Amino acid sequence: MECTVLPDSGFLPFRDRLYLKAVRQRVPVFGSIEFTSSCNLKCVHCYIAGEDRNDSQLSLEQLKDITDQLADAGCLWLLITGGEPLFRKDFHDIYRYVRERGIIPVLFTNGTLVTDETADFLASFPPYLTEISIYGASKETYEGVTRVPGSYEMAFRGIERLLDRGLRLFLKTMAMKSNLHEVEAMAAIAADYGVPFRFDTLLNKGLDGQEHPLGQRITVEETLALEAGNDQRRKGWLDLAERFSAPHQGGDLIYMCGAGTSTFHIDPAGRLSVCILSRQESYDLLSGTFLEGWDSFLPKVISRKWSRDVPCRTCRLKSVCGQCPGWGYLEHGDPEARVEYLCSLAEARARELGLQDARVYDMDSNVTNNGDERT
Repeated sequence: MECTVLPDSGFLPFRDRLYLKAVRQRVPVFGSIEFTSSCNLKCVHCYIAGEDRNDSQLSLEQLKDITDQLADAGCLWLLITGGEPLFRKDFHDIYRYVRERGIIPVLFTNGTLVTDETADFLASFPPYLTEISIYGASKETYEGVTRVPGSYEMAFRGIERLLDRGLRLFLKTMAMKSNLHEVEAMAAIAADYGVPFRFDTLLNKGLDGQEHPLGQRITVEETLALEAGNDQRRKGWLDLAERFSAPHQGGDLIYMCGAGTSTFHIDPAGRLSVCILSRQESYDLLSGTFLEGWDSFLPKVISRKWSRDVPCRTCRLKSVCGQCPGWGYLEHGDPEARVEYLCSLAEARARELGLQDARVYDMDSNVTNNGDERT
């Protein structure tokens, strides 16, 4: 999956200024939280499947206490996700409390559980943005992914209920083998609704180590074909390449992003980590406070340095690659490990974009172009 960030909804310059200031002062302005790992769908690509531990799921009172701590620490935006957050019977109570504490919620949902009652509730307490994942343009493809009969109609009824009430809505999909042939059709559906649409192609292993999601991963060539037909996405990659072109950015630290400096993630059991993907090191919020975890634990995580010479240290294509410690850990059990799929994608993407140097590694580094250490 791609990094979870606050989507641009017309406030991009403001967001960027605020983000840069938050990074400098290390204020946790944007976080994500999984209300639950449970879901009413059984998607073939789900990376959380197998992580369902309802016995350790945070209670309403525990979530309220954590929300208080986040608000006091300076959190402004909170991405609410899962699992399926609406699967919790007390969703309305938790969500309302987040709003009451002055935190702006962003909601990720599959839309199938959006009833008229829930749509009315969200219209009364609007999120900054609601993103709904769709899995196909046709019933056959959609339910081939979700493996739940009737979910296609439920999802699109939910979408229409939110649109009828004027809520800001984005649609997105995970482009995979099962629905690749309908990505353009899904984009057309979003256009008909008059809402933005995006796709993600980066499927990773399950959090429990299971490899079944990888069976749905599309090829590098298929990814580039999708991107070639999307001018906005192509422009985004070119902008990133221009803004972050330094070959040695990140220095000796393995975390080369803003994870843990202005952003954080909390899982359903109350474990705090630097981001939604990199969870190998976490802090138990039921045993300590958010500020203790933010001020003392997470800085140790993001200050971790490379322990050996690996290709990613001096890669010239960091800006067009999704490699990070979370990916390395999920793929190989090693946060410093190179993920071959991402590496191949970055190199091919650089050639497609016409970047001046599409080589992955510095030629003066002590690694070869195939990633093996020189002897």
